[in-house]
Amino acid sequence: MKVNKKRMTVSLVLTAGLTYTTVAPSITYANPSLSQINKETQQQQALKAQLSDRQQELQSELDKINKKQLKLTTNISDAQAEINKANDKIAALKDEIKIINKRIKERQGLLNDRLVSIYKNGGSINYLDVLFGSKNFGDFIDRTKALYTITQQDQKIINDQKNDQKAVSVKKKTVEKKQTSNVAKLEKLKSDLAEVEKLQDQRKLAVAALSNKQSDVSKKLAQLSGAASDVRHISELSYSPANHSSSHANTAEKNKSERSASGSSGKSNQSTPLTLSASVATGGISGILNYGNQFIGRSTYAFGASSPSTGQFDCSGFVHAAFAANGIGVGRSTSALVNTGRPVSYSQAKPGDLIFFDTYKTNGHVGIYLGGGRFIGSQSSTGVAVASVNNVYWKERFSGVVRRVLN
Repeated sequence: MKVNKKRMTVSLVLTAGLTYTTVAPSITYANPSLSQINKETQQQQALKAQLSDRQQELQSELDKINKKQLKLTTNISDAQAEINKANDKIAALKDEIKIINKRIKERQGLLNDRLVSIYKNGGSINYLDVLFGSKNFGDFIDRTKALYTITQQDQKIINDQKNDQKAVSVKKKTVEKKQTSNVAKLEKLKSDLAEVEKLQDQRKLAVAALSNKQSDVSKKLAQLSGAASDVRHISELSYSPANHSSSHANTAEKNKSERSASGSSGKSNQSTPLTLSASVATGGISGILNYGNQFIGRSTYAFGASSPSTGQFDCSGFVHAAFAANGIGVGRSTSALVNTGRPVSYSQAKPGDLIFFDTYKTNGHVGIYLGGGRFIGSQSSTGVAVASVNNVYWKERFSGVVRRVLN
C-alpha cells in the first residue's frame, strides 16, 4: 500500500505549528479597553478561520486514509484466508507424501527381494530350465505365462517406483514453494498491520492537536466577547442621561468652587469633595476618598496604568494608587487585591473595603466601597467615577466578594 508519508508529515507539522496566538493567560491587571479587546478578537478570529481551513484539509486527508485503511483491511482478510487454505493444502500434501513414501518403501523391498533372487541364480533367471522342466504342454504354457507375468511385474514395479519418486520430488518442491509464499505473505501482513497502526496514530495526533487548538480559540473568543460586552455595558451606564446630568452638575459645582477658592485663597485646580457621612469621613477612607475625588472627571482609563501625574488608571491601578497615597501598601493587580486583607460579607461592608465584580473574568473589576451601596473606581469608559452596586449592570456581576484592608 502506497502512503504519501511526506504529505502526512508536513500536515502534522502544520497542525502542530499552529501555536501562535493561543489563549493568553488571564489578564493580571484590570479589564482592557474595547480597542484592545477588538484587536485581539480579530486575531483570534483569523486564527479560527485558519484552523477551520486546516480542519477541512485534515478531514480530506483522513477520508483518504480511511479508504486506504478499509482496502488494506479487506486485503489482509483475503490474504489470511489464502494462507489458511494454503496451510490446509500443505497439511494434505504432507499426508500424501507419507503415503507415497510408504509405497516406495514397500516396492523397494520387493525389488530388493528380486535382486537377491537374481543374484543367487547367477545374475539372471534360467528361463530354459523353467520351460524344459514342464511336465506337459499345458504345464509349459502355464510356465511361459508365469515368466511373462513376473517380468511385467518387475517392470511395473520399476516404473511405479520411478513415477512415485518423481511425484515425491515434485510435491516436495510444491510444499517448499508454498511455505516460501506463506512466509512472504505473513511478512507482508505484518508490514501492512504496522502501516495501519502508524496511520491511526498520526490521525489521532493530528485530530487531538487541532481539537485542542480549536477549543482554546473558542474559549478565548468567549472571554473576549464577555469582556467586550462588559465594556459596552459600562459605557452605556457611564454615558446614560442621568450620569451625564450628574457629571455636568458636578463639573459646574467644581468650577464654582474653584472660582470661590481662587478668590479667597488664590489657589486653583481644587475639586469639590464628595459629600460623605460622618462615619465615612473618618480614618483612612477620608484620605483615600479625597485622593480619588480629584480624578473624578479628570482621568482616563488606560489598561495596565497607574499614573497619577497623567490621570491614567485601570481599576486595580487606581486602587493601588489611592491606598499608596495614604501610606497603605496593597497589591497592583486584581488577583493580588482579592487576596489582600480579610473577607467580609457585603452586609458588613464599610467604607474603604475593596469590592469585586465578575466582568471579563471572576473578580475582574475592583473598586473602593463608599457605603450606601456606592463605590468609586476607574471604569474603562469613564476613568475614575462613582457607581452604584445596585445598578442593574453591576448587580448582575457582583457575587458578594468584599475584602477589608482598613481596620
